[in-house]
Amino acid sequence: MLRDYIQAGEAMKHFKRRGKGDSRIEALSDGVFALAIAMLLLSTSVPATFEELSLLFSDLIPFGICAVFIFWIWRSQVMFFQRYGLTQDSRVIRLSFVLIMLVLFYVYALKFLMNWLVAFFGGMFKSLLFDIPLRETVGHLMQVVSFDEMPQLMLIYGLGFMGVFALFALLYRYALKHHEVMELSREELIDTRHSYRQYLGMVGVGGVSVVFAVLGLIISWPWFSFLSGVAYNLAMPVSFRLAARRKRELSEQKKTQLP
Repeated sequence: MLRDYIQAGEAMKHFKRRGKGDSRIEALSDGVFALAIAMLLLSTSVPATFEELSLLFSDLIPFGICAVFIFWIWRSQVMFFQRYGLTQDSRVIRLSFVLIMLVLFYVYALKFLMNWLVAFFGGMFKSLLFDIPLRETVGHLMQVVSFDEMPQLMLIYGLGFMGVFALFALLYRYALKHHEVMELSREELIDTRHSYRQYLGMVGVGGVSVVFAVLGLIISWPWFSFLSGVAYNLAMPVSFRLAARRKRELSEQKKTQLP
């Protein structure tokens, strides 16, 4: 049912459904993504006291952020298979296998980072709201990850971010290379190019973050870690600009079809 919902969405508006959703690689991917979310839950121990139960609910926000990110990756892979099929192609299978292994490898790093960030910004908000010294609300977090270690953490996260979207870019590049064999329509070709550019754009966003993280390793300046995180805000303007380009190309395509 969920796959049918995705197929009926905007992402499949101009596409003929070529994937049937019954291949072995898709079944494996579904299982691995479900396992990744289960790993996020299992990383939290069962509460034994009310205080631990309260801490469990504070873990809900980072868990939700991680789950949304994993769902986004899963949805992107489902969309690719439904658009083009290619579930028996050896190149696509290899790239998909690397993708799901990368997701499994980075799931704990993602959860660790989200836990730290939620606790840090929550502590800052608490400090401002109740006029509590910042060292009392976030000081304990420095024992978990110090400011000197933050560039390394952001570098790990940035490389994983780049890796995931680079794999999607390679998948769409492969689809573009074989567009004649799949007999893609003009609209399908435009959307395929748009997806390829979009994933390349996300790789570029991750690259900016990695550059700041590397600078933070070379030059011990805490603000480089902050800039490494802020760099991900570039994803929104990049997506908006590429969406405008897609809309323009589709509009020009419709004009050429007019008698």
